[in-house]
Amino acid sequence: MNGVKTNLMGRDVCLSKTCSVTHEEYSIIVSFPKYVMWKEKKKLVQDVFPELNADEREFLISGWTPAEWIEMMSHEK
Repeated sequence: MNGVKTNLMGRDVCLSKTCSVTHEEYSIIVSFPKYVMWKEKKKLVQDVFPELNADEREFLISGWTPAEWIEMMSHEK
């Protein structure tokens, strides 16, 4: 998933990567049981993680940080 590292932290999981645009670490922390449910049951990310904003959900799905997404879309025009 685009260089994303996962780190189990008790009942949570931290997903992180170094952004190729900002060169800063970008990370989100989600419930590990919910993460497993999303990955294994193939449920919609917005249904499993309604507390996440659109940028966080996109990172979870694709591994793209907000800055990388903006950079990619700016080249599409």
